Amino acid sequence: DFFMTLGKKELPKVVIEHSGQATFPTSLQICDRSGMVVIVGGTSGYNCDFDVRHLWMHQKRIQGSHYANIRECQEFLQLVEQRRVVPTLNTLYRFEETPRAHQALLSGEVVGNAAVLVKAERPGLGV
Repeated sequence: DFFMTLGKKELPKVVIEHSGQATFPTSLQICDRSGMVVIVGGTSGYNCDFDVRHLWMHQKRIQGSHYANIRECQEFLQLVEQRRVVPTLNTLYRFEETPRAHQALLSGEVVGNAAVLVKAERPGLGV
């Protein structure tokens, strides 16, 4: 269970939505009351169907964002290099395990981020 892994049941105030059409309704539904869904992409499609009652009954908001410009991306990478922001990777698979990685994502086994090593024996050696 997702909340058992996190340790406490608390809905997010802000949900960053990148997939678009396939996941937007879920993002809007799980966002906490008075929360906001920030749309930064539409990789699964641009036309979203959703129940508008989530907006007015729970006072939720939808905000579009282009993420960042080049300067802001560079500043963010500097924060990562300085270890002031530490991105986490929960699960890492070897390239040969790609089918297992897909199955784990499909079944909901993976909590957080997952990655597959490509042309690398271990992290840090990829192309």
